[in-house]
Amino acid sequence: MLAGPEIERAARWLTGTSELGALPAVSPEPRPGVVVSCGEPAVGALAGLLARATERAHAHVSPSGVADRLAAAGEDFVALVGLPEDIEAIGDWMGTRAPLLGVVTARGLSALSALVYRSLVLPDFPAAPDRRLVHPSMPGSQHADVIGYSDKEFLTDHRSRLLVLRSHGRECCVHLPDGVICGRSDVPGTRPEPAPSGRRIPACMLGAGCYRHDLEPEDRIPARTLAGDVIYVHACEPVVPGVSAMPHSVNVALGFLDGTTVAVVGAVGRQRSDPNAEKVLAAALDDGLRLGEAVRRLNEHGKRVGGEMSVAGLLGDPAIIVPARAPEHRAVRPAPRKAGSANEDAVPLDPAHLREVRHLTSEVLPALQIMPWVDVPVDLAELARIDAAALLLAGACLQPGNAAAERVPGLVRDLADDLAALQQRALEGLAQNAYDTWWQFGGPARTTVYRQVDASAEPCPHCGRGTSRRVTYRHGTREALELRVGLCRRCGPWEWQVGPEKSAVRHQAPIDVIAWLGEPGRVTMRLSNPLERTVRGATAFCFANGGYEGLQKPAAWPIVLKPGEEREVSAAVHIQRNAVMPDLHEAMFMTLLDGVLTALPIFFDVRPTLGDAAR
Repeated sequence: MLAGPEIERAARWLTGTSELGALPAVSPEPRPGVVVSCGEPAVGALAGLLARATERAHAHVSPSGVADRLAAAGEDFVALVGLPEDIEAIGDWMGTRAPLLGVVTARGLSALSALVYRSLVLPDFPAAPDRRLVHPSMPGSQHADVIGYSDKEFLTDHRSRLLVLRSHGRECCVHLPDGVICGRSDVPGTRPEPAPSGRRIPACMLGAGCYRHDLEPEDRIPARTLAGDVIYVHACEPVVPGVSAMPHSVNVALGFLDGTTVAVVGAVGRQRSDPNAEKVLAAALDDGLRLGEAVRRLNEHGKRVGGEMSVAGLLGDPAIIVPARAPEHRAVRPAPRKAGSANEDAVPLDPAHLREVRHLTSEVLPALQIMPWVDVPVDLAELARIDAAALLLAGACLQPGNAAAERVPGLVRDLADDLAALQQRALEGLAQNAYDTWWQFGGPARTTVYRQVDASAEPCPHCGRGTSRRVTYRHGTREALELRVGLCRRCGPWEWQVGPEKSAVRHQAPIDVIAWLGEPGRVTMRLSNPLERTVRGATAFCFANGGYEGLQKPAAWPIVLKPGEEREVSAAVHIQRNAVMPDLHEAMFMTLLDGVLTALPIFFDVRPTLGDAAR
């Protein structure tokens, strides 16, 4: 093996000391498939060691000859060995050519030598438990071993068989809310070699520090310090050999392979979040499948779930069988407290109050809890407080003799008032976000996390043509979250809506409006409440990306609609001369009423006045 810090880390990992002489010898172990290498002769020599120790055929070819070699291998296991620069010269991720491919690569010959050695001795190593990092913003974080920087010893000090990292990330890192797993190969305070041209250069390589400005240098966890035999990175763009956008010296997966990790499984390109994916991979390893077979099973699952945004790749020998995992007691993080069941003798204090409480707690509260999933800035702490108040109110309604029974009418009004005020603040924040950014309804994940479940033709309410459809999309993991869209091939989207459809107020507004520079005007929306109860919340008017285009600021105001009530609401529009370009500018009315979010796009055809045209 070649001397270097990587083999010294392997010695500490395997023996607890830095004595290289104490490293265990390699026992030959037959493995199926072939070994293919490319690049300089030294890479071929290391690949030859791997092949001889596992009784596999070995071929050393140029990067341009790799594709033909893989085609000849067919459905066989292929360990493709090369330095990152060699794999890059191939020009693509080769997993598309061979379903049982693993790329055995590392930064430099000494790192590659250590990786080959670790992959040969792994089957003899004692069992270790599986562990999971889940970002707190993602489902299942309450059952994770790691959700923040304070739990990092489970990443670095305790060895794991399979270490799952389900979080947000990009090619150079995996995020914690209060830290970052960093792929840079240097130590903090130094800079890597100058990046080659044609790369996306991260801020740290430009001397500007980490682009996570909220973090201090000590909040950075070097990827090489993670103690996972196999690391599954369920985040965006960790596996990039052949398609690297950033320099190899910052890639997080290569950082793991600089440490004690034997293999990395991760997304090739952008990743669609799928909490079930890690279960598929863990089950495949528990079934005794070789790594290549486990990743193929993961890709078969991903094809059904996310298509091109669920493609996983393997860095490491695909013919390895990972040792069985050891059981470990996992302390479950406390889940939010649930209300107890009602007393058998409970009777409603007042049917009308009970109906209102049921509506507010069973429809409005759950609908608002979903709103952050569609980029609506709901105050979750305030929502939790309101939920706790609703729990107490439910007890007062359902439990005879409850001390708060006499206060139920006032408590119901307070609950409705609090929810209405919360909705107004959330809508104000959403309108401001739409005004300040290149906004799209439902947030940036709108196009990736929903699947179409229904579509029906209906005339466009604006142009009257038969070119319109109402389409329903459902969130891929949160079944209760539906996105309903009215689409016209001529007019574009004419309504967006999220929330309980049976609670929806009817909306109507023009979609095309002519406005003149410097001349005040108004735009009007008609609301109709077809329900047999009062609906409360807020409405707002704003220009999308209006801050950039110099348009007027958004406005929001509360609204209450009684049963059967129809009402017109209007917004003043004044487009400043010499501040706004004559062009099409998108605006919208938005409402958040009893947990139903609705947006009506309006396209303002802003024109110069006759005097401006004459000039």
